[in-house]
Amino acid sequence: MSRQGPLCLLTCMAAMAVASMAFNIDEANPKIYKGEEEDFFGYKVLQFISGKEKGVMVSAPYQKNGSGGICRCAQDRTNCTDCYTPQETDTIKYIGLSMVAQSTSPPTFTACSPGLAHECDGNSYLNSICYQFNSQLQITSNFTPAFQECTKKIVDLVFLFDGSASMTTEEFDENKGFINNIMTTLKNSSIKFAAVQFSTNTKTVFNFRDYQEGRALTKLWKEEHMADLTNTHKAIDFVLKNIFENQAAGATADATKVLVIITDGNPSDTDKRFNSINRSDEKNIIRFVIGEYSNTFHPWIEVHFQIVSLEVHRGANILAYGRFDYCNHNIPIFISIAHRSRPVLSVSAHLHFYPAEISTDRFDCLAKEIISPMITLTACFNMAEATKSKAEVLSAGMNVSYLLDVDPVSQRSRAFYNDTNKGARRLLSTVELRKERTCFNHSVYMTQCVIDTLSPIIIQLLFSQSESQQKGLTAILNTDSPTQAVVEVPFEKNCKENETCVAELEVDFNFITSTLLVVDQSYFNVTIRLSNHGDDSFNTSLTLLYPPGLSFSMMHLLKSTRRTVFSCGGLEGEMDRTTCSVSLPVYRSKTTAVFTSKFHILNTYDWKDTMEMTVIGLSDNGNSTNSSLTRTIPVQFAVDLVAKALPQDSTTYMNCTLEDTSPKRLVNVYEVENLGFKSVPITVTFTFPTKLEHKFEMKDYQISVLQNHTQCGKIINSTTEYCSPEKYCKSIECESFLLEKFLTVTFVLSGNVSFKDLDQHARSLSLPKKFTWERETVNFISFVKLSYDKKRYVQTVSDPRDNSSSFHQTQIDVQAELIIPPHRNLIIGTGVGVGLFLLIIITMSMYMLGCFKRKRPVDNAQEDEKEGEQREQELQPESGAVESNLLLDESQTENNGFPISEVVGEGPKEKQDVSVRSRLME
Repeated sequence: MSRQGPLCLLTCMAAMAVASMAFNIDEANPKIYKGEEEDFFGYKVLQFISGKEKGVMVSAPYQKNGSGGICRCAQDRTNCTDCYTPQETDTIKYIGLSMVAQSTSPPTFTACSPGLAHECDGNSYLNSICYQFNSQLQITSNFTPAFQECTKKIVDLVFLFDGSASMTTEEFDENKGFINNIMTTLKNSSIKFAAVQFSTNTKTVFNFRDYQEGRALTKLWKEEHMADLTNTHKAIDFVLKNIFENQAAGATADATKVLVIITDGNPSDTDKRFNSINRSDEKNIIRFVIGEYSNTFHPWIEVHFQIVSLEVHRGANILAYGRFDYCNHNIPIFISIAHRSRPVLSVSAHLHFYPAEISTDRFDCLAKEIISPMITLTACFNMAEATKSKAEVLSAGMNVSYLLDVDPVSQRSRAFYNDTNKGARRLLSTVELRKERTCFNHSVYMTQCVIDTLSPIIIQLLFSQSESQQKGLTAILNTDSPTQAVVEVPFEKNCKENETCVAELEVDFNFITSTLLVVDQSYFNVTIRLSNHGDDSFNTSLTLLYPPGLSFSMMHLLKSTRRTVFSCGGLEGEMDRTTCSVSLPVYRSKTTAVFTSKFHILNTYDWKDTMEMTVIGLSDNGNSTNSSLTRTIPVQFAVDLVAKALPQDSTTYMNCTLEDTSPKRLVNVYEVENLGFKSVPITVTFTFPTKLEHKFEMKDYQISVLQNHTQCGKIINSTTEYCSPEKYCKSIECESFLLEKFLTVTFVLSGNVSFKDLDQHARSLSLPKKFTWERETVNFISFVKLSYDKKRYVQTVSDPRDNSSSFHQTQIDVQAELIIPPHRNLIIGTGVGVGLFLLIIITMSMYMLGCFKRKRPVDNAQEDEKEGEQREQELQPESGAVESNLLLDESQTENNGFPISEVVGEGPKEKQDVSVRSRLME
């Protein structure tokens, strides 16, 4: 326990009536008894009267390093000389924390200590011990209430600690530190520890087995803050099912079960669904609820936990508040004994509000934010005199200061006292009370968007007598007066039938794609629509059930008729479901929201032919209609298969001649590759012709697989655009095999090809073709086709314009050329024969022309004369020429074609002249 500031001013008066239950204080002539501030001197003060002696008993619980002490201060003495302190050998602490007087004669009083320590099984146990004193401060007796004896029984203790968003990160870490300290302190005991964090969902931090095997603290400090709602009852249900009764988690069946709940506020859920409290009682589980309401939470917890943990009765619920109401006055402690009295007034406070329920009709989170007064709060003070005074004490009046705190446990500000400041959740006011009943009105404002309309608005009032109380004989506040008042303002429930809300949820969802395509690093999207056709639905959730091959990534709100918030998460170890809370705590009537959920696809999962998904809409309304819908979708795998031709390793050209008519070896090499992440069963088919034009034939063909992954030999009928039936094509199918991922398989088509009857073909050529080079070309084309189950697998295409089927079929073109040279002997014989024939013709022509006759000189002269005449005739008119020719013909005829004049060597003189002229002209 930490010490917080200076001690309070403590005064009391000894002169009072024996029958009176109150005492008066005189401020005029006080008598002061001083004590040490660090001893908390004056923490408790009791009045005593023993015969003629009067005085007070004063406690100092921190005296002597925390052992405590009781001092007797007589009225006739100036200081407190008689004091009782425990001996150093005693194991008690803080004597005087509580003290009470008995109305006996002579008077007695009892002082208690919560710090009686005794050892059990290596651990220190704290119990309470009380001493009874007489008026002379002598111990007459002592007793130990609810003393816990040592026990060897195993204890299973679970820390259920709050991880809601209303708790800061520092507070969350302090909770873990508190758990750490308790476990360290009791590490050698028979207590086993487990820890569970709760918020909207619940998660095991470590179990009993982790604690026994030394992993607990490591897991505790690695635990992250959930930061969501405070579903306490759901968390208790989780602990009952998964921790206390789970022997796999290290639970002991006959152990004493203890549940310590550390929380900072009221639960967000109800126990109607879980019935966790009754079930805990039935299972005899000891429960502690530790609440955090101040910055002194953990120092108080460490002490208080040790105190109450051994005094609690089975089945009891203890709510501890970490706060001590000390007055921070830095002045000496004194006790005064007065001779004049002042009236004592008892004051009580009451809160009233209007309307009885907060209407939700005006709430609309999609509209512009508007601040409006929603509640009229009335704070009333009732005042009555506690003493028997003759004066009109009420007329003297009393000043009180009161604090109004609205919605103190809510993380978000739902209500406030200022129409311009949403953070004004506290209102402090000082008023004067002079009547038996005095009331004051205040307006409570709210925004138009309030998400949490399930939990009521809590308004708390605290009051005390004002320090500005006027001097004089005015009344003082009775210390037994209740100084606080609390009310809960509920929200209106949108129910058609009284207080029972019947929700009617409808779920519909659709897959965005027609198939689930399993691709590496890809996602799958689902649209989900949730509609509420009935009354308001409380604690609404969507549960998505799917195979472990999907991993939930995120959910996004597409549209809604009202503002809708959601939060999704899964339980530890569950890979096939995700639960999303929707608009907690209330999913309004007539609301429809459409979400899109995104899942990561795991390509390593063993997918079936179809994938089944179920979406369930749940409501905590007891008699509501929940909705469930299941749909299936075909599953396809993305594959990347390629059939490739290797022309560089294949035969692409060949020729045949008359000199070499032997068959040639033809080789076509192909590769089939799996470039994807999935092994695929495939079938490979080869198609090729065995006979082509010009009697081209392929024989002894075969297909070999270099890696021996399959065998090829099954002949099937196949017709393609290139390979028509008359071309004698063959299609050979390889046995189906599993093409592993990233694997390449090589296929080789080989055979002997030749041009049949090449010599006969050469002889049958036409005569002109035998004199020239004859070339005939044949195009041999082989095809490879890769087949697979296209309903199960889909070829991936990097470019959408590509045709995926082009990856699965390829071909190799082989050009075979037939070469026939000219007929050599025929060319030589034909050349010789034609030459002889031409020589004969030339010889006969020359003979006919007389190239082979001898001529005499006379003949030469006659020829010259004849030539002269012919030229002369050519110069004469045409008619004369004709006659001359006729005469010449006749004369030549008569003389066997030779002119007479040429024979005898004579002629007319004119003809000789012509002949001479002709020669001269020449």
